[in-house]
Amino acid sequence: MGEINNPTGGGGGGGGLTVTQFDVGTLGIPSIAQLSPFTGNLLSANLMGQKIAGNSYGANMRDIGDISIAAGGSADQADPTSAVPIFRVQRRAYTIASGASGNSRDVNGFTSRFARTSNGPFFPWILWYRFGLGNVNQKNDGRFFMGAAPNSDLDVTAAGGVGAFVNVAGIGKEDADANIQFIYNDNAGLVTKVDTGYVYANSLTTIFDLFVSFNGTDVAIRLDDLINTVTSSNSANANIPSLDTRLNLQFALGGGSLSAGFATLCLCQACYYQPIG
Repeated sequence: MGEINNPTGGGGGGGGLTVTQFDVGTLGIPSIAQLSPFTGNLLSANLMGQKIAGNSYGANMRDIGDISIAAGGSADQADPTSAVPIFRVQRRAYTIASGASGNSRDVNGFTSRFARTSNGPFFPWILWYRFGLGNVNQKNDGRFFMGAAPNSDLDVTAAGGVGAFVNVAGIGKEDADANIQFIYNDNAGLVTKVDTGYVYANSLTTIFDLFVSFNGTDVAIRLDDLINTVTSSNSANANIPSLDTRLNLQFALGGGSLSAGFATLCLCQACYYQPIG
């Protein structure tokens, strides 16, 4: 494992969100060295003013191209009067009850990327999600994963659950986890989990930005709480997705144990980014 920085910062209150400028110098996770002829910043979090290339999937549409909606989901309209921040923005909401599992992923193999490749140079890339957990009444033993994963459906109710997912890098939790975890795994064995410091039960009304970046050797993950201006980051160069394994954006969630209750995940946006000049 590399290093972990548990949540830092604080505050909140009125006014607009403070969104971290997302570029090579200020990302807060290991810099992604760009190779000639690629120069300049990877992107800015407001998606303006810098050179980017990516596939962007809005979460407020019912049918969004090559994104599968295995869990169904609902295209929810923003409610400006809601006390829950995630409900004040357009989103696609997924609710899974009790022991069931659902997922959404990019099913297009042509958009797959890699954590490591046999040949070089490696072209660095970043996966970005904006999301929320969406409901103050959901189960504390809910389970989920969000990040980069192979181009096949993840199932949180399969043997081993989230802990048995292979070739993944992102965040999530299992039933017994009180806190959200950074999650990594190669093509075998159990995942490596590193505590983000975010208490799951206290994270159900905020909006997060998740960044998962790849430079061919390391995987770096950063999770920002945009409402409370808190950030947590981690990096790893072992037990990360295997060489030449195709990765796509995906999340999977379930209500945890078979007891009554549910889990809700609200996706606002999901994108890939690579430098183009």
